[in-house]
Amino acid sequence: MTIFTHACRATGLAIIWALVIGSPGIWLNAGAVDVPHASQGAPATQRLVVRSLAHLPDTDNALDAISATNPSLIESTATLSGIYLVSYATTSLAADALERLDANPHIAWAERDLLVQYSFDPGDPLNEDQLWIQTIDLPAAWNISTGDPTIVVAVVDSGVSATHPDLQGKLLPGYDFFNDDEDPDDEVGHGTAVAGIIAARGTDGVGIAGVAMDTMILPVKVGSVDGSPISAIAAGIVWAVDNGAHIINLSLGSDFPSDALHDAVNYAYANDIPVVAAAGNEADAISYPAAYPETISVGASTSWGTLTSFTSRSNRVDLVAPGTGILAPWWGEVEGDTWASVSGTSFAAPMVAGTLALLRALDPEIATEELRALLRQTAVPLGNGETETGAGAGHLDAGAALSIFISQAFDRTWLPTDSPVASGTADRTWVWGPEAIATGFESYDQATRGERLIRYYDKARMEITHPAALTQDPWFVTNGLLARELITGKMQLGDQVFATRDPAQIAIAGDWASSLAPTYADFYRWLNAPPASPGSTLFQSIDSVARVSEEAQLAQYGVTAAWHVGETNHQIASVFWSYLNSLGLIAMDGEFVMGPLFSPTFYATGLPITEAYWTEVEVNGVLTNVLVQCFERRCLTYTPSNPENWQVEMGNVGQHYFKWRYEEEQQSSRSNRMSDRHASMGWRP
Repeated sequence: MTIFTHACRATGLAIIWALVIGSPGIWLNAGAVDVPHASQGAPATQRLVVRSLAHLPDTDNALDAISATNPSLIESTATLSGIYLVSYATTSLAADALERLDANPHIAWAERDLLVQYSFDPGDPLNEDQLWIQTIDLPAAWNISTGDPTIVVAVVDSGVSATHPDLQGKLLPGYDFFNDDEDPDDEVGHGTAVAGIIAARGTDGVGIAGVAMDTMILPVKVGSVDGSPISAIAAGIVWAVDNGAHIINLSLGSDFPSDALHDAVNYAYANDIPVVAAAGNEADAISYPAAYPETISVGASTSWGTLTSFTSRSNRVDLVAPGTGILAPWWGEVEGDTWASVSGTSFAAPMVAGTLALLRALDPEIATEELRALLRQTAVPLGNGETETGAGAGHLDAGAALSIFISQAFDRTWLPTDSPVASGTADRTWVWGPEAIATGFESYDQATRGERLIRYYDKARMEITHPAALTQDPWFVTNGLLARELITGKMQLGDQVFATRDPAQIAIAGDWASSLAPTYADFYRWLNAPPASPGSTLFQSIDSVARVSEEAQLAQYGVTAAWHVGETNHQIASVFWSYLNSLGLIAMDGEFVMGPLFSPTFYATGLPITEAYWTEVEVNGVLTNVLVQCFERRCLTYTPSNPENWQVEMGNVGQHYFKWRYEEEQQSSRSNRMSDRHASMGWRP
């Protein structure tokens, strides 16, 4: 699958529940091998799991290769022979070692020692009756996050049934501020429904799956079937903040403001705990606390994306979510624990609270106002797209909110090297390119639910395969092996899964339309060419029919074989080795400073997979000598006739790969949508 997108009366009176009622991939941590003390020592971002080849003589060679990467510790595993757990002092050393070991002929494979997350479809039996799941695009959100048990949502409500089968193991010890005891059990059903929409257990074959099914609920009981006193609600909010809540849901409301309630909301806001509040179920009424600007106010839409007749059109509303016919866990005095169809802004609000829990699972530090802005930015306008009173920014799009948030990691990867170029502060070539040309999902076997978030630039493709991993992990955003795929025709769809295509018949350098330049396919036969002698002058050339010859006049450029990479047995040309080790202005902590453009050295390029060859290509219609060398991820070019800071460039591998991978799909019936979006994103074929 490939989808691309652009780039709730006055103080002392009871507050009433804001509801209208009709009738009353999980991610699992998986260890592949039994490694004694694997959880100790270096953090996961500094550990690799490495396997030597099965042949006995390779064991010593493999250990020598591992030792050459400067590890701090090498451990053998207890149950599988030939597998080593290798620790490094820094994440940078581990990143560099991964590149080297993965290419070493004595190593079967090398990979990060990170927790594995299974692909999944929640599969809860009542989910198929939940149209709202599609309306807010939860499947796309679940591609990225299903929440985390360290994230806590406080449900300040009528209590929560501790015996409900859809909430087993989901409730933390709470408090009952209405009866002043430690048993926040539900005597109404309302709070149980709210909690279930937020965090009902998924993939258990029972009931429904909550928006943030792996999140925990902090039950805070503040009332009975008759409503709730202001004093209990205010106390419950403050208690929730002081007892670990990351989000607070208030599916209740009053017609009149309350200083006590506002002070409690402000206490949460000051502690950066977002308070989600139901906007109310009377179209012409203002409801508190949703009217307070510190809350995230939520109105109710239908599952078809129109406003309900009852949702408040007088209140301040940030956005709306489905609030009619929601099947949710329920507790009834007669029937006990069950499920019921419920309606009201009470049940729209927890969809938003659950989405915030998904976001805070990715980054617990994301600020309340950042969360509000993200929800509003990604909300889908109702009807004809015009602003509608009571709809706020539109209806919740959980999938878009998470996709946009996680894709900001792409921006953080682009920023250090290319923002100085984009601003005109640095005069040099691009590492990634001036802007994204496509963002979306692509199939990948090891990714959550089999798809990973990707972004194409002119020079490369960025990928986020495990979005729940630590964002400071140097592998959180990876950089595809596009050059290798273009040359070999093996399109990578998983760590060990490939689709075979013809190698790319696309000019590797120079003008797109030129027939004089060698193509990626032409380099295939030279992948195993012997390396140049250390320090020798490079004057081999390759032509448009893949013939390699020596042309002595090319020695005038003085390019030499500067660095031998044993893992792939290729020499790196001196101009490229200098470039990969160069310093320049980079963006760091909001300012431009001098620093290395590439750290680790081979993060952007990968290791070399060809020797460096001269070729004569057309550049803006003029025949020009260009030196080309392909690495796993990129192909580098050196054009002596260019201005000094633009002589070494990253080739347009991202553009070329995008064309190669999707050219056929653009001609199929399902590609019309893609090609339209390509045009709007400025893809330059």
